[in-house]
Amino acid sequence: MTVRTTRAAIAAAVTTLFTVFVSIACAQSPYRVPTANGEVEGQFEDGVRVFKGLPYAAAPVGPLRWRSPQAPASWRGVRPAFSFGRACPQTPSKDLPLTDMSEDCLTLNVWTPARRPGARLPVMVWLHGGSFEAGSARMPIYDGANLARRGVVLVTLNYRLGALGFFSHTQLDEEAKAEGVPTANYGLLDQIAALKWVRANIEAFGGDPGNVTLFGESAGGISVLALMTAPSARGLFHKAIVQSGGGRWIAPSLEASSGKFLSAHQIGEKAASAFQLTPENAAAGLRAKSWQDIAERLRQAGVLDHTPFLDGQLLTDQMEPVFERGDQAPVPLIVGANSYEGVLLRKELHVTRKDVERAAGAQFDELSAMYPPQLIMTDGFLADHIWGDAHFVEPARMIARSAAHKRLPVYHYNFDFQPPLLRLLGGSPHGLEVAYALGTLRNVVPFPLNALMHRHNYTVSRLMMTYWTNFAKTGDPNTSGELEWPGFKEGAEETLVFGNAGLSIERDYLKERLDLFQTIVW
Repeated sequence: MTVRTTRAAIAAAVTTLFTVFVSIACAQSPYRVPTANGEVEGQFEDGVRVFKGLPYAAAPVGPLRWRSPQAPASWRGVRPAFSFGRACPQTPSKDLPLTDMSEDCLTLNVWTPARRPGARLPVMVWLHGGSFEAGSARMPIYDGANLARRGVVLVTLNYRLGALGFFSHTQLDEEAKAEGVPTANYGLLDQIAALKWVRANIEAFGGDPGNVTLFGESAGGISVLALMTAPSARGLFHKAIVQSGGGRWIAPSLEASSGKFLSAHQIGEKAASAFQLTPENAAAGLRAKSWQDIAERLRQAGVLDHTPFLDGQLLTDQMEPVFERGDQAPVPLIVGANSYEGVLLRKELHVTRKDVERAAGAQFDELSAMYPPQLIMTDGFLADHIWGDAHFVEPARMIARSAAHKRLPVYHYNFDFQPPLLRLLGGSPHGLEVAYALGTLRNVVPFPLNALMHRHNYTVSRLMMTYWTNFAKTGDPNTSGELEWPGFKEGAEETLVFGNAGLSIERDYLKERLDLFQTIVW
């Protein structure tokens, strides 16, 4: 045998061994995970494994638009999971341009610190806010790395929004009835489909399918409350955190409007009429239109708001009576709101100062006297305070009371911390706490401003993440070394307040003021 032949043989052997080694390494790679639909490959970021853009349902396009979510298609080989899925269709914004949107948007993302399947870490599933009109799990504020580094598997997801997520027509109802599935609340049905995906697949990512905490803010918080009242969502989550989710919201139904919210059928009829479609071909005709055209025609027809409906199958009763009867999912709960929910948000939701005064009626003057003076207290700012407390702060207490009455573990909070530059406002606006709870302050405050932020911001964020992840792990937010957060109980209504001076526990927090709201119909 020549030297050249020997070298060739050695090289071939080395190549073969290298190939075998790489194959074994890939087969054992912590970045590849099997799911029910095929293998996915993530990457290592910020100390955790991340898997982005995983489909939890089929694309709701063509004949699947306005249908219950269907199972996603399976694939062969390894699917890369390096990029977030597109946002669900909505009005384009600076954060979410049109190029980032698609109707093929039913994806979720997983951050996991686990290095092996079956580690059985607690799971937290986040539902983003946005008035059921906007938002996406691809937004930097919803990055899950910081919570995951605290020992949980973090899942974020998209769900259908606006007229694609909360909409119906009599033809669509007939289709759903024939299929034996709910109608109209497609966005909520997407959330349930994602929770079912978590139950079926999360163990492979190191999560415990028997220890899932569902949490969300604003529309995400309303969604958590809604799913707590939905029998078909029972068992899919085992704890809940509701951030600024209200509770006294009165939903329209398929046929009856509620306040500014039209019924599902009224919206469907307006859409069909805008395109001059007959009732017989409305469903097919609307499915043939682009989502942009549908959104624009509805806007021109004055349909500016969408919300979940009482559809008689998924949601069968208003939220408030379900909780007051104690018929909600019997799970441990954290619930709370911010101290100045109405500033900016009231006007954004098209509520006038006169609307607030009219609703408060004879009690307006008494309510007004309950608010301490701030540097600037105009009639508009006063209306912001009253409206925000009526829609978020008092209803959060009502939800906590209902859980306490059932002797369920419940922890009540109020977020009254403001960065120094916002302290002239007189309170914490709607949504401010999200970046603190998720640990994403550096994601949303651009450099170099984030380097100038006072350390108190990061202290508050650390405390919120500690309480939230401890609760996900055990159902009790407390840990040694931090202020003890007592449970909210009948006869001992104690609230954890995140204030500018630090944490405090307040007994009967804002009781005199909030009691007035119970007698007002909003």
